[in-house]
Amino acid sequence: MDLTPLTTEDKAFAKKDHHHLKPKPQKRLSRPQKIILGSILFVSWAVIFLSFSNSANPLLLEPSSSKHLSVRHFSCDEAFWPSAEKCGKGGVNCVPDTSGQFESKTMAFRCPAHCVRDAPQDGPPHLVGDREVTRRPVVIGGPIYRGDSAFCAAAVHDGVLDDAKGGCGVVKRMGQTNSFPGSEMFGVESLAVKTYFPLTFNFPTTNEEIRGECPVGTDRSWALPWVTSGETVLFFQLTSSTGARAAWLASVATAHLLRWRSSPAPSAEPVPAQKVISEPVPIPNMLEPEINGQTLDNSVSNITFKWATPAPAGVEGISMLVDDVERERVYFGDDQAKDSFFWERGPQAFVDYIRFGYVKNGEVLKYSPAGTWLLNDSWTGIAAKTTVKT
Repeated sequence: MDLTPLTTEDKAFAKKDHHHLKPKPQKRLSRPQKIILGSILFVSWAVIFLSFSNSANPLLLEPSSSKHLSVRHFSCDEAFWPSAEKCGKGGVNCVPDTSGQFESKTMAFRCPAHCVRDAPQDGPPHLVGDREVTRRPVVIGGPIYRGDSAFCAAAVHDGVLDDAKGGCGVVKRMGQTNSFPGSEMFGVESLAVKTYFPLTFNFPTTNEEIRGECPVGTDRSWALPWVTSGETVLFFQLTSSTGARAAWLASVATAHLLRWRSSPAPSAEPVPAQKVISEPVPIPNMLEPEINGQTLDNSVSNITFKWATPAPAGVEGISMLVDDVERERVYFGDDQAKDSFFWERGPQAFVDYIRFGYVKNGEVLKYSPAGTWLLNDSWTGIAAKTTVKT
């Protein structure tokens, strides 16, 4: 231990007042200051929340109607009419209104780039009239397109979008159209089919006429939970008031809940991939139909189909597809089930393409090749096959 006596200078220094060397206590924020800072935090959070929310669903202005339309994002394989089975009997599940007819509705959309170039080269065939289409994007008609067309590919065919860039546009969904011409435009070939379909769409506005930002890669809504968490931590450090904290949590929770409830549903449900079946699939063996043609006294004609019995083991029922729309389904276990299919058409008739398929586990296994009911009331028939390999 150093016991060296203090010098005169040390003693003089020790007698001085050194309070000025002690750390000064930090000033606490006053209540008005906390209120101001809390308000700034809340306003900044609200601005960011609204900005990021709108980036997920921005608006485009359609000149013809002066309406601001919410932009819906489509993937390359989506369609307004996902499949005959999903849309149900007569298409009842695909956007009907209360009158039972399909509503006309205008909406803005965005498609990614290269939907045509990168179209899948495999997958189940798409039924179009008497054809089974594979290895290409399915576009039917134009400028009025059938509802089961690949939506983004149809936009490229119409000239609304450049396949290399994708982009935004405005589409109008409509009801039945009776014929769809084929054409090749902008590198996309559309199919022709001369019969009606209950859901159609067209592109009434060109891309150049639309005003507003096309939201390509601008969706920042994924960051909202992180922004809210960060601002909540700052707010809780600012105040220890239980009431203020509860009010903050209630506000942000309500905002997130309202945003979740108002978020638009997916524009169209992607068609699921068809299951790979290694064994032959049974196809209904249909008997020669009974046809009652038009006469001078009766302008309506009808056709009745019956199927050979017994049905193969394991199947539950049979479905009839008319012009690529499921029109009837019969389950064999139902005591009230019919033993035939009946189809009628009026004086303004169109050629009907009719297929049949067995139902198993609630799904159609596979539809048969199409038979054709011609305008002269003759029937081309369906090839007498009992199985079709996939």
